[in-house]
Amino acid sequence: MHNVPPPLDKTSQEWDIRKLSSPIAILKGNLGATESIHFSSDGQFMVVAKPEDLVHVYSKKSDYQKCQEIDFFGEIFAVSLRPDDESMYVGIWHRTYASLL
Repeated sequence: MHNVPPPLDKTSQEWDIRKLSSPIAILKGNLGATESIHFSSDGQFMVVAKPEDLVHVYSKKSDYQKCQEIDFFGEIFAVSLRPDDESMYVGIWHRTYASLL
């Protein structure tokens, strides 16, 4: 499967590259485009970073109905998971406090 985040309509879409006629899921966002998307190694969770300081962790088991929202101080530019899914890394930009969490 392949995930394609359209840059301007504030959604994240999951696509199956074997069937491009329609997306598997469309997740609406609040503000801004999706900056980064990462799937857990077992494919059960999708982590979506938005530039307005939010990270959403969606449960694929619940058809994306269950979501954990994590709020950060600063603009998020990337998110990643360790291969064992034990840690999540979030890149944050702020004029004074640039950091990697």
